[in-house]
Amino acid sequence: MGDDHFLETLILCPKNLKPMWEDYAHRYKLRAHRVMSHSDVLRDLHIGFHTYQLIIIGESQSFRNREGRTYQAIRIYLSKEVPKLSS
Repeated sequence: MGDDHFLETLILCPKNLKPMWEDYAHRYKLRAHRVMSHSDVLRDLHIGFHTYQLIIIGESQSFRNREGRTYQAIRIYLSKEVPKLSS
């Protein structure tokens, strides 16, 4: 897990798992530029429009509803970029 090939990483996760993912990023030396909760995606994902080469989506099954606003925000972001995607 520590071999992230020096990719700037965005981690999306549920709010209650954010501290755990921040700890993982530190412990496994991920170049996690940002750990963002699913609830912050709508408000913050497009601010500054940073390009991430790797996006990790924790608990990605919560995006089964393709009509949901959060899913749509992530889909729009990904359509503008070509990151490697992991879930």
